[in-house]
Amino acid sequence: MNQLRPPLITGVLVFSVLQFITVPGLYWGESALLTTRAWQLGSAHPPGYCGFLHLLHMVQKILPIGDISCRSNQLGIILSAISAFALCRLMLRSQIPLSIAVPSAAGFSLCLPVFNAIGAVEVYAMHLLFIIITMSLCLIRSSKKQLFLLAFICSIAFTHHLTFILLIPGLITWFLCQPTLNLKKAHWITLLILILLGSSINIYFPIRESVHSLIVWGQPDSADGFFDLVTASEEARSAFSSGLAARDDIWSRLLAVWRILLGTLSLPGLVLAVPGVIGLTRKSIGFMALTFVTFVCLTVSVIIYNSNETISFFLPSLLIAWLWSTFGLSDIVTWMRKNTRIYSKVIAHVLAVLPILMLSVIFNQLWNHRHNDVFVPRILVKTAIDSCKQNALIITRRSDLCFIRWYMNEIEKRSDQQSIFQHLLSFKWYYHDLVQKGLMRAGLENVVFEDSQAWNAAVTASLAVQNQGCRQVFFSDPEIVSDIELAGWQFSRLECKRDGMIVKSDGIPPASGTDKPLIILGRLDEYSTQALGALYQRYAICLAMQSKGTQASEAMAESERYHMHGIDQGWWK
Repeated sequence: MNQLRPPLITGVLVFSVLQFITVPGLYWGESALLTTRAWQLGSAHPPGYCGFLHLLHMVQKILPIGDISCRSNQLGIILSAISAFALCRLMLRSQIPLSIAVPSAAGFSLCLPVFNAIGAVEVYAMHLLFIIITMSLCLIRSSKKQLFLLAFICSIAFTHHLTFILLIPGLITWFLCQPTLNLKKAHWITLLILILLGSSINIYFPIRESVHSLIVWGQPDSADGFFDLVTASEEARSAFSSGLAARDDIWSRLLAVWRILLGTLSLPGLVLAVPGVIGLTRKSIGFMALTFVTFVCLTVSVIIYNSNETISFFLPSLLIAWLWSTFGLSDIVTWMRKNTRIYSKVIAHVLAVLPILMLSVIFNQLWNHRHNDVFVPRILVKTAIDSCKQNALIITRRSDLCFIRWYMNEIEKRSDQQSIFQHLLSFKWYYHDLVQKGLMRAGLENVVFEDSQAWNAAVTASLAVQNQGCRQVFFSDPEIVSDIELAGWQFSRLECKRDGMIVKSDGIPPASGTDKPLIILGRLDEYSTQALGALYQRYAICLAMQSKGTQASEAMAESERYHMHGIDQGWWK
C-alpha cells in the first residue's frame, strides 16, 4: 500500500485540478460529436472509437451530476487522473526519486498541450493511458504472461487510436532486445488469438448496423465500408499524400513540433533529456530502444501527416521526451547525492526541487488559460437554431458548430432541424445517408465532376433545390454560397441575415458567362459584410465572458457597424 500511496496522491491531485478548470459543458472541437454518438451508441469519425464510446455511454448513464455533456467531460478527467497514477508508478519503478516522480507525473498530465487535448471529452486521454500501460509492461522483466497481456492490450489500443500502430516498430525492437523466451507454436497461436480477440471490438459496428442503423458515419454493413471505417483509409491516404506534396506545410509542422517541445519542457528540460537517454540506455537497452524508435516514428508521421491536430497527435512523443528529461534529472540528482562533497549535495537538493517549481509554473499557466468562454459555443449555436424554423435544413462548413447542433437537436430535442456538415459531402457514404433520409435524390453519384469542390457545390445546390419547397434551407457560412457560385451555380434570391443566409430561390440554374467576383473593389458585398459582422460578434461574446467589457463593447460596435451597412444596402431583414 505504501508503494501505491504516491501514485494515488498524484492521481487525486490531477483529478482535483482538472475538476476546477475543465469545461463544464459543450465546447469546441469534436466533444459534442463524441458525446452524441456515445449517447446513441453509434460511431464517431473513423476509426469509430467503439470501446471509448461504450465507456463514455456508461459514464453518461451512471454519473448523477450535470447534463450529458458535463458527465461526458468527466470521463476525460478520470482517464487523465488514472494516466497520472500509472505514469507516477512507472517512474517510481524506474527508481526515480519520489520528490521528482510525483511532481513530474502530475506536471505532464496538467501541461498545456495535454490539457488542451482533454479540456473537454476527447479520445487522447485514453490514448495516452494505453501508451503508458504499454511502456510499463515493457519496463518489467519479460515473461510469456507479460507478452500475452501486452499483445491483448496493444490490439485494443489499436482499435481505439490508429496512431498506436506507430509503436509496433518500437515494440518489435524491444522484443528483439529481450532474452530468449523460447516461444513455441502454441504460444504464437495464443498471441494471435489474443490479438484477434482485442481487435474484435470493432465487430460491433456491422452487428449494430444490421440490427438498428445508428452508425451514421460510414457504411460498416459492407466489407469495403467496414474496412474504410475502422482503418480511416480514405482520410489517411488523402492526408499523407497532401502532406508529402506540400513541402512548406511539412516545414511549418516541424516548427510546430519544436515549439511544443521547447514550450513544454523548456531548454533546460531538453538538455536534461540527453543524459536521460544515456542513463536509460545503461539501465535497460530494450526500454530505451522502445522509446527512441517510437519517438522517431511518431514524430516523422506527425510532420508528414496533413492535419489540424498536430499538437494532439504529437502528445505521445511529448510523453517520451518528458520521460527522458525526468530520467536525466533523476540520474544527475542521484549522482550528486552520492558525491561526498557538501556543495554537490546542496546542488542535488536544489535540483530535486525543480519539478515542484515547474509544477507551480504549470498551475499558473492553467489558471491564465482557464476557459472563460465556456458558454460561447452553446450561445452561438442556440442563436442560429432559434433564427430558423423548427424543420429547417442547416448547411454549415464549420465542423464543431455542426456537431453542437447535432447534440442539441438529437439529445436535448431543441428542434427537428437537420444539420449538414458540408465537408462530409465529399464522402459517398454521407451522400447515401442523405438519400436514405429523404433529403437527397439518388443518381447524382453517377455524374462526373472535375474535383471535390465541384461535387460539394453540386450536392449542396441539389439539397437547396430539393428541400426549399418543404422546409427552410439555411447556409450558416457565406463561403458556401461563394463556392456554389464559383462552381457555376447561381441563387436567384437569398434572404441575408447576420448569422447566415436563407435560400429563397425557386431553382438554381447554371451560371452564364464568367464567374462573378464576390468582393467588389471599393465596397463590401453582402457575403463579406455578413462574415465580418459575425466574426466581430463572436469575438465580442468571448471578450465579455472573459470580463473584458471595454474590448467587448468595441468589438460589438464594430459588428453593429457591419450590420448597419447591410441594412443600408437592403441586405438584412
